[in-house]
Amino acid sequence: MVNRDSENASNVTWFVNASLGGAPDQFARFLDEGRWENGDEPKHLELAQSMRPGDRIAVKSCYTRKRGLPFDSRGQAVSVMAIKAAGTILENFDGGRRVRVAWEKNEPVREWFFYTHRGAVWRVTPGEWTADALIAFTFEGRPQDIERFRNAPYWKERFGSTAHEKRRFEWTKFYEAFADKLLTYRHNRAVLVDGIREISSRVHGLGHLTQDQYPDETKGFVRDICPFTTMGLFNRGLRDTNRRTIADELQKFLGMDETVPDSFEGIPLLNNMLSSRGGPCRRAY
Repeated sequence: MVNRDSENASNVTWFVNASLGGAPDQFARFLDEGRWENGDEPKHLELAQSMRPGDRIAVKSCYTRKRGLPFDSRGQAVSVMAIKAAGTILENFDGGRRVRVAWEKNEPVREWFFYTHRGAVWRVTPGEWTADALIAFTFEGRPQDIERFRNAPYWKERFGSTAHEKRRFEWTKFYEAFADKLLTYRHNRAVLVDGIREISSRVHGLGHLTQDQYPDETKGFVRDICPFTTMGLFNRGLRDTNRRTIADELQKFLGMDETVPDSFEGIPLLNNMLSSRGGPCRRAY
């Protein structure tokens, strides 16, 4: 728990990284020297200049995790923010590039879930329940109400306590896994196109891929394809049975572990007339 002088009390809190601009982690040095440094990062400087004596500050580290969580994540990655130390700003000097801090190190590190921020400098003020909970967790030692966060609208479909048969949007895990696998073809899209061409010879609903127009004004099967068009192969105005068949064939080709969803509820559909070209492949990956 961080104690503050009531005369210098402030509602503003800061969550900062201990490594900026790709530099090595400076956490140990910051604690030893009683400071935090913004360095010469212009994009963070304006925020750092607004830090004031009395503001509370914490060193954070963000990552994702699927296992070893205090709740069932159903195999999905959860955003985690480790609070490594917390303290009170005593002085802001060198034009916002450095602040002097009375630190208290967390031993062990305390982990906070769901409501996180990867940016190097995060200004958090009270008012919203999510922010109030984070501030109380970090600076007052209160536990996180994980059930409330799990069942909040933003996280409910993935992590909420709703019975499995009543959950919607079960396709999210499949789409995440599909995107990860698709990324492996970023520099080898000819193999991807060949695989899709072979699938199209056996599966209905992919005839539009044969209408790509070449520079010589002839037409034929697409020669290149962007990730959005690839995922769009089963996101077009087709029957769900056809969509699942195409998704299943692509899943096998990509070597995915995730199963094809039973429902595509809530996913916007591509216009069939606008989904016949490979798209801007090089920029899209």
